[in-house]
Amino acid sequence: MSVVKDNKLHLHNTLKSSRLDKRIIEDKLHCNDLPVGEFAATYGFNTVAKYLGADENVKTSIKDIAKISDKTIHVSGSR
Repeated sequence: MSVVKDNKLHLHNTLKSSRLDKRIIEDKLHCNDLPVGEFAATYGFNTVAKYLGADENVKTSIKDIAKISDKTIHVSGSR
């Protein structure tokens, strides 16, 4: 929860009160199958990502692996 608050001081105090080191949580704690630092960088929690030493230039891409044909489909509708 401290990660998504994007508050470095709150995360530091949470780790301190839990007697954890930020290097340990970076190795052991995962969110959405990503290390916590990479999770923070991916989802825009830049203050915490920088505090944890994660690369801020994480790039996310989506590839449609279920694509069957090259047909173009236009979707339209009213508001």
